[in-house]
Amino acid sequence: MATFLSKKGGYKPVKHINGSPYNGQSNIYVVASGQSFVPGDAVKLTGTSVNGYQEVTAAVAAASEQIVGVVVGIVNSKFDPMYGSMSTGTISLDTPQVANVAGQYILVADSPDLVFSVEKAAFAAGDTGANLDVSGAAGGNTVGVSNQICGTGTTAGNFKVIGLDVTFAPLDNSVAGQWGYAQPAAGDTNVRVLVTPAAHVYQGGTVAV
Repeated sequence: MATFLSKKGGYKPVKHINGSPYNGQSNIYVVASGQSFVPGDAVKLTGTSVNGYQEVTAAVAAASEQIVGVVVGIVNSKFDPMYGSMSTGTISLDTPQVANVAGQYILVADSPDLVFSVEKAAFAAGDTGANLDVSGAAGGNTVGVSNQICGTGTTAGNFKVIGLDVTFAPLDNSVAGQWGYAQPAAGDTNVRVLVTPAAHVYQGGTVAV
């Protein structure tokens, strides 16, 4: 059994289910009160809108969750993309940018047919084709990287695993005897898998709050 290099980073859009590449598509949403997001975090709708934009909160492991997409960008809290205005004060470019202000704007990749690459701590043969939940809290860490990974399976998990991401499979060279790249297999750790939303709110779903 192999141990692959853990990079986490949450859910990364890589292509559409028909094979066409992800072209950066996203839409503007606003952060709900008490929430914190970095790119890679999966989100769901709250059912509320602010200034005409839909509000989102973190998607968590739950059978009723129907995601709207994954955060791919953060608008600095001092900018208002709706009116093109900017509030006074300074902007720090040195620390990780985190969306943690109620009403702050974020960019969400929200196409229902997107395929995402995400890390799974322990890969089992039965994971492919299964519905697996989001694991880990949204909001990232001190370096601004999403902590979310693909979790365990439920009959109505957030994402369906459709295959392995073999484009990113470096072995962890801190483990004795490992070096280079390898083909992931059942029993390996930190394997990246390809997933697509199992239940998306824009495919006839309802808002789960």
